[in-house]
Amino acid sequence: MNLPKFLAHDVPLFNGIISDLFPGVTLPKPDYEVFYNNIREICLQRNLQATDFFIEKITQMYEMMIVRHGFMLVGDPFGGKTKVLEVLCGTLSLMNQKKLGDENKVQYKIINPKAMPMGQLYGQFDPVSHEVNFYILIICFKLRTLITYHKIIFASYKDEEILKRKH
Repeated sequence: MNLPKFLAHDVPLFNGIISDLFPGVTLPKPDYEVFYNNIREICLQRNLQATDFFIEKITQMYEMMIVRHGFMLVGDPFGGKTKVLEVLCGTLSLMNQKKLGDENKVQYKIINPKAMPMGQLYGQFDPVSHEVNFYILIICFKLRTLITYHKIIFASYKDEEILKRKH
């Protein structure tokens, strides 16, 4: 379930609907102990505090990543979004290195979408010459086919302009 997408007061309502639809069915709790131990190891390597809140945010991002092709980390500056991402990627790579679970080594690229014009970011079609210019994002997607597990991250501060571009 994607609890990070719910408001806190909607969680009991959602759980009630699910229990009405599937009476008597109890979902097992995932066993994240190995995952948590590797998070703590990465935090220790990076001199970060592995607080319960920080580990919960990493777990929520991991669960979102499993079920979605893309998602946005939105929040105020210095809220820990980048550190959550870095520790998650380090954790998955460490688990791959130790051959724990089915995790893959993670490579990620961080792109600031405000650092360039949209045509340079997404590519553009020239109506006069009928040329298609492939730019940064398209090249990153082409590289994805060469790598088992690859994420492209747009990193910027919360901004209405960026949120409008997405839609």
